[in-house]
Amino acid sequence: GLVVALGDFKPEVLEFGLKHSYLVYCKTARFTSPRTMPRITFMADCISKLYTLDSTTGYRYAFIYIRQLAIHLRNAIVTKKNNKTAQAEKNKTKKKKNKQKKKDAGKQKGSVDATTEGAHSSVYNWQYINGLRAWSTLLKEQAKGGDSELRP
Repeated sequence: GLVVALGDFKPEVLEFGLKHSYLVYCKTARFTSPRTMPRITFMADCISKLYTLDSTTGYRYAFIYIRQLAIHLRNAIVTKKNNKTAQAEKNKTKKKKNKQKKKDAGKQKGSVDATTEGAHSSVYNWQYINGLRAWSTLLKEQAKGGDSELRP
């Protein structure tokens, strides 16, 4: 139906459809519940079909969006690692400070934890998980098929 019809349009229309279908999927997948899960799964399947209509264009946009997910994950890991290092350094100097400075270090500890929590929440949410789900659905379908640029 709709997926096949979209494949018959000009490349610009297909590009528009690929971009906006994934963006709408991300907005929808942000709030996941048992009631919305069938819709999210259906949308992931549709995205999988759309991105296989033209494998060259599909590969280009899939690469961009998968790379964005990877960058979010890397930033969360780096932030957590940097905050752990900073916390370890603070713990070393904390032993040398008096009680007032210990209280100040405790206040600073909360800000470090807040930074880690913000980085952590960028990948520990339904929108991120469902984004991974959409791309894994696409790659799973391509692994079954023949030659494609989208094949893992």
